[in-house]
Amino acid sequence: MDTKFLDTNPAPEFWKSRLSDITEAAQNAKRAQVSTFAVSAGKREIPIFAYGEKPDFKRTANYNSACGAKDPSYYAHKENTLPVVFIVGAVHGCELEGIASMMNLIEIAETGRDLLGNPQTELYDLTKQVRLLLVPCGNPDGRARYPYVCSLGLTPPDAGLYTMGNDKNGNIYQWPYCKGYHPMTAYSKVLGAYYNDDGVNIMHDNFFGDMAAETKAILDTAGDEAADYTILLHSGGDIPTFIQQPWYVHQSCNDRIHTLDLAIEAESIARGLNHEVQAVNGNAAQPVPPSFNLTAAIHHVCGGVGILYETYSGSRQDPQRFNAEQVLEMHNVLFTQTLKQAVAEKR
Repeated sequence: MDTKFLDTNPAPEFWKSRLSDITEAAQNAKRAQVSTFAVSAGKREIPIFAYGEKPDFKRTANYNSACGAKDPSYYAHKENTLPVVFIVGAVHGCELEGIASMMNLIEIAETGRDLLGNPQTELYDLTKQVRLLLVPCGNPDGRARYPYVCSLGLTPPDAGLYTMGNDKNGNIYQWPYCKGYHPMTAYSKVLGAYYNDDGVNIMHDNFFGDMAAETKAILDTAGDEAADYTILLHSGGDIPTFIQQPWYVHQSCNDRIHTLDLAIEAESIARGLNHEVQAVNGNAAQPVPPSFNLTAAIHHVCGGVGILYETYSGSRQDPQRFNAEQVLEMHNVLFTQTLKQAVAEKR
């Protein structure tokens, strides 16, 4: 059963983050081919919006086997195909900024204008130069349990219980220690929106065993489509936007991320936005090995770049608060620069 929406933090009219908003967009889509991406643990259908023709990669092997043959073209002949960009919002169902930004991107791809009515000619044109796959909400179960339409301006006590949930004694889970319990259903009094209805944190699923349907659909799509770029949209707190580089991937993957990172930073500075460039990952000299998370797993099924994009979802205490329109603009910078780089790499 879905949580009743609270009206204590109203959203602007252009901010579309409800599951019903996604359903409506799917029904009204003209350019996109819309199909069912997966059915969640809670039996909710997850739509995917596909733009551009699916390439014929003349595949004779999976990516791992093709690398074993020392020739990735056995997996995907890409010489005369469109670049493939795959974006998933709200792997954690409480992270609404990704959903709202994806709904805005779908509007741009469909009409050339954003949800505020502003023309977005460059981004619209770029959507015609790629195979673009959009899943606005990768975790509808968690989204259905989160009672806000917009998180911007919420204080931690407002959102904490609904985000991570609490333990059997009523203590609210905190990041990152919430990841110490998986699946979370066995350890929760109230299950937070981070998880699907089976208590699975999709970012840290068991990639070498039985996976949640949502996780499997993400990896299957990246592998089937030979995705050049896969972006998982996240958000959290009073932070600059940043890209978290995956560990355990080919060095060229993180080099491409760093190039993209610098382009996003330059455009963000020009627009008065806040983006923080991360250092390129090297050897991990840490007492605990870095996480092999979903972005790393994506690279190993398709050879493409897996990106965890973390954006702002700031509280009332933040003296440099960004508004909802600026958060959509931050994502438009990410989308534009990613599509530009994907197109440029094909030339």
